[in-house]
Amino acid sequence: EIAKQRKYLKKFSVKVMAGNVDTWEAFAGCRALGFDLFQGGFFGRPEIVKGRKLAANALTRMELMKVLQDENSTFKDMGATIAKDAFLSYRLLRYVNSPGLGLGRAVSSIEHAVAILGDTAFKHWATMALVASLDATPKGEELAYLSLQRAAFLEKLAARATASPLTPKTMFLLGLFSLLDAMLGQPMAELVADMPMDPRIKAALCGEANSLAPWLKLVNCVDQNRWCDVGEILKGQQINRNGAARDYLDAARWARVCFKAATENPENAA
Repeated sequence: EIAKQRKYLKKFSVKVMAGNVDTWEAFAGCRALGFDLFQGGFFGRPEIVKGRKLAANALTRMELMKVLQDENSTFKDMGATIAKDAFLSYRLLRYVNSPGLGLGRAVSSIEHAVAILGDTAFKHWATMALVASLDATPKGEELAYLSLQRAAFLEKLAARATASPLTPKTMFLLGLFSLLDAMLGQPMAELVADMPMDPRIKAALCGEANSLAPWLKLVNCVDQNRWCDVGEILKGQQINRNGAARDYLDAARWARVCFKAATENPENAA
């Protein structure tokens, strides 16, 4: 029936979108039928291909993330970590020299930039930049944007909630890492196995039904437009719906600005 409808629509000069495409198998089938656009949760699910390894740049950036999440990392360690990535070094220097920080003097070294931002702020910024630049494909960029939006949304909700299981900054990491498996096409358990992070975050990312599971379910339901489920989860976490809606819009605006800054190519910068 779907094939017949698609064949009929070929008579018209229009693009045709397939809706409710929630698996990669469904995506492949719809693409084979000639659909032009696809809506659904399929791209947020990992497409695991047995034997596929991480690309060299993604592997390097995952290693950098491990250093950044290590509580024992020093300023020197973190400066050396960023210096290994030319684009990340450029973005860091551009960020600390931006008018928004109002430093009033130029910062020309990675070590100086790290010292100015401080431990927590630097780790926060660098982790965002790494996630945003893991995959430069259209799919990867969309997932990176969603990761940033999820991170900001969960951070804001945690600050609003009566009893958040973790601090807002830690909830930010939960959202930021929630789509790593979809971005990299690798099992989440393998990606976070050696990552020095709160074990509750690691367990939730790997599917364990702990206190963080409802928060991950919430962002998944938002992405899939399952608003009844969203309402129930917010109610269960004692979060005001109107406040959550404002937080979502603020997170979306922040993610757009942050993603642009985190992925800007030096060759395109003014």
